[in-house]
Amino acid sequence: LLYNLSVDVNRKADTQARFYFSANGTSDTISGNVKIYSKNIVCKDHPAFMRKDVRDILAPVHVEASYHLGHHILQKRNAKEFSPLQPVLQQRKEKDVIKSKFVFARLCSQENCSADLRVSGKVAFPKPHDKKMYLTVGSMKTLLLNVSLLNAGDDAYETVLHIQIPKGLYFIRVLELEEKQIHCKVLDEEIYPAKLECSVGYLYVDQNSKLDFSFLLDASSLTRAEDDPNIIINATCKNENGNMLLDNMLTLTVPLKYEIELNAHGFVSPASFVYGSNEEGSPVTCMKENINFTFHVISAGPSMAPNTNLEITIPNAFPPNDFKLFNTLDIKTTVGQCSYNKYPRNCSAAEKNENILKDVVTFFSKPAKRQMYCMKNDSLCLQIHCKLGNMESGKEATVQLHLEATPSLVEMDDASSLKFEVRATASPEKNSKVIELHKDKQVAYVYLEGVHHQKPKYHVTVLIIGTGLIVGVILFLLLSFILWKMGFFKRPYKPVPQEKSRRVSWSFTTGNKDD
Repeated sequence: LLYNLSVDVNRKADTQARFYFSANGTSDTISGNVKIYSKNIVCKDHPAFMRKDVRDILAPVHVEASYHLGHHILQKRNAKEFSPLQPVLQQRKEKDVIKSKFVFARLCSQENCSADLRVSGKVAFPKPHDKKMYLTVGSMKTLLLNVSLLNAGDDAYETVLHIQIPKGLYFIRVLELEEKQIHCKVLDEEIYPAKLECSVGYLYVDQNSKLDFSFLLDASSLTRAEDDPNIIINATCKNENGNMLLDNMLTLTVPLKYEIELNAHGFVSPASFVYGSNEEGSPVTCMKENINFTFHVISAGPSMAPNTNLEITIPNAFPPNDFKLFNTLDIKTTVGQCSYNKYPRNCSAAEKNENILKDVVTFFSKPAKRQMYCMKNDSLCLQIHCKLGNMESGKEATVQLHLEATPSLVEMDDASSLKFEVRATASPEKNSKVIELHKDKQVAYVYLEGVHHQKPKYHVTVLIIGTGLIVGVILFLLLSFILWKMGFFKRPYKPVPQEKSRRVSWSFTTGNKDD
């Protein structure tokens, strides 16, 4: 009977057999033959030796022996006998194969030699962002997933880390892979969440051991900080009881934030204008030259600025009066749209009760400069709200505003000069995911100056001249009266003698040089 004996036939692919036969070198197969007689048990021993580097002691060792009959030569005793019968093997369901197996004996601390895997971890960021607790979309291109795997039970066989990576994050590599007993592969790249499967350890993870891994993930495609992505980590092995699986799973949230920086600046053309009452009889209307404001908003931060707004406030009345100082002619914006409380265009002067005495007092006592500015939610100001939408990093928006001065401003005589403080404030959407950098750059101040022509009103001029004449005549009469009382006009006239009035002529005499 010829046979072939093989050991560890059901081992893992691409691995060596855990036992070998020394009689045939280091092969896991050996051949032999045996003679079997009726009703006799025949045994033949083949010692198998275990290799030194065996780590898989969980899987059973399967042994198979296949056998078949060799060629038998039988001779007749005499010519009259039938030919001798050839031996045959009994037909079996299995094809002449004998199978057996044995297992490794282990010294275990847990029931059924169960492992106890525990997963912990956190999300970190590479330098120079290592101190931040959130991921800045548009700025941070990578992140680190630090995972610790602790085996608090017996040896864990065929340990695998299953990591679900959400949309927007992509697996790059495992850091320090040469020193770690881990091998990873992405199962479904086109399906989200993507599944990363990592086999840990060389066949098994030692009992009471801890392994630390750092996974480098690509986050460059994250441009919106909407819902925070979750990374799910699950550790499995072949020999862990079901009641120890509670701490095998871990969910880590990656907090997303916008870091924005809005820069606002603006200018006005012309920067100043002349105002004051016109000459008597001239028509009163709006200023012919328009006042043009231009404001620029630039998103200079690393992230997109969500739902950006621009608020422009312009002083538009002299309290306590509410007469409008400016008419809004046109508003243009390169992105988004602007709105304001519209009111009808008015270029006619408001009716005023002429008070000559008040005008004279105002002319002599008006302040040198009057500062005009807006308070928060000031009803006396022109408030313009512009919705610029989402502004990507590096994007710029421009708002142009065209105004004209109304007669209420043109005919104003209450100050020698005016200074209008126009404020433009850029701001993003207010929510917990937006972090504003350099808030002082979000406000732009533009100053418009008005200079009075210093010409009084006609009736004020007439009153001043008339009053001056009257006062001059009165002073002249008063001075004359005082001189008359002092006798200035009553002194007698005394003629001057003719001889004294003559001037003595100079006498010129000739003399020597020595004199």
